[in-house]
Amino acid sequence: MSETETVPETGTEGEQRMPPVKGRAGMPIAIYALYLASIVVGITSIIAVILAYTSREQEDYGLYTHYTFQIYTFWLGLLYSIGFGIAAAILMLLATSLGMFAMALMAVAGIALFAWFVLRCCTGLVMAIKGEPIANPNSWGFVAARA
Repeated sequence: MSETETVPETGTEGEQRMPPVKGRAGMPIAIYALYLASIVVGITSIIAVILAYTSREQEDYGLYTHYTFQIYTFWLGLLYSIGFGIAAAILMLLATSLGMFAMALMAVAGIALFAWFVLRCCTGLVMAIKGEPIANPNSWGFVAARA
């Protein structure tokens, strides 16, 4: 076997895994960390999405999937937040008797959005640390799926 030949990695049960992500995996990891930091300091998510946009075209496909997933996370999170806010405001304006219901609905929606955001960031972070690409970076779902 020559030195330039590569052999796919095998997992614990002998199944073949995709080769690790090539390139600078540190940037996607830093962007996921900035997203998670935005829970406390909101401005870091804007910095993170700018970094994702500027880094996306410079990398191989594996890292490209992480950047695309991060960009979708930002815009979908913003879209969900605005949508939930508008829905709650409409419910509160319809009738004063719906005010408490609208507040409860807003609290449930906020918790769901928070869980969605944290799960997307954490699963993407774990996959970036492992060096795995994301199978469907354009998904609207909760977690990053393995490629």
